[in-house]
Amino acid sequence: VQLGAGAVANNEQNVDAETTQSVEALLMGSLSYYTYDSPKTTADFKFQYYPSLTQKGRQRIQIDSSFQRELITDLTVTFTLFYTFDSKPPQEGAARTDIGIVTSIGWRFGG
Repeated sequence: VQLGAGAVANNEQNVDAETTQSVEALLMGSLSYYTYDSPKTTADFKFQYYPSLTQKGRQRIQIDSSFQRELITDLTVTFTLFYTFDSKPPQEGAARTDIGIVTSIGWRFGG
């Protein structure tokens, strides 16, 4: 488990909008779970919250999570989820949320 807080400077270079600079607070946390015996398992969850200190009412959220499980020795399946939210995106008409799921199968060669 990790928890943190701080401030960040942000320089956004947009494709169809002007470059913007801002200062944001940062609240974050993460949680991880691992097993080293077979079947190996890895689970991670990360959360970041950015309330803007210079752009009134703007808030951003980033959530990333993943789960990996060993099916047989050296063969794994992974599920990854990401979620992004921006209450006031810099581009007019841009989506405020983005969500995605990635599934992958991996094979470890060697050791």
